[in-house]
Amino acid sequence: MKSWAEFKHENPELAMYGKRLLFRLHPQVGYAFLATLRKDGAPRLHSVSLVTSNDHIYVLIPPNSPKCSDLLLDGRFAIQAFPPPNNDQVKSSIFPEALFPFQISPYAWH
Repeated sequence: MKSWAEFKHENPELAMYGKRLLFRLHPQVGYAFLATLRKDGAPRLHSVSLVTSNDHIYVLIPPNSPKCSDLLLDGRFAIQAFPPPNNDQVKSSIFPEALFPFQISPYAWH
């Protein structure tokens, strides 16, 4: 998995658009949905807060939350930004593969 910095370096236009979606209300605090897999393999969806600092994006996850347990058991996840207010069809057609292949570390609180 790539870091946000690597992703941004390889896909600057997509990274800029993604960051603009994730951090629409405030330049350093964002909101999104985090999809994880439960122990039984069923999907789980969480609303999460994101912060950006020193060219990194962090997902704020309490260590005793179900989403943390999910990530420790199975590190696969997806992040979905809230839809843009004007349903920006132009950008979504330019980036149909708009995935965020960067790494979330469940150990970041240590």
